[in-house]
Amino acid sequence: MAESTTGTDRSAALSVYATAAHEMGLGLLAEGKIAKGAEHLTSAQKAFDEVLRNDPQLDPLGSLTGRKASIEARLKNLG
Repeated sequence: MAESTTGTDRSAALSVYATAAHEMGLGLLAEGKIAKGAEHLTSAQKAFDEVLRNDPQLDPLGSLTGRKASIEARLKNLG
């Protein structure tokens, strides 16, 4: 969906994608699939970056910012 839309619609779709990628990444890490989990986390991080840069109003409570910070910390720990 994000690929076929622009503007705030794209950002809204990306926020859903990024949340799902974050959860999938965490699940893969829990299964010991480090490389694949890190790949999902990196994709989520990039999507959250775009959303927060282009449409910060979509994060009124800071939950996307919190997820992004969590991802950054996790990726840093993975080295």
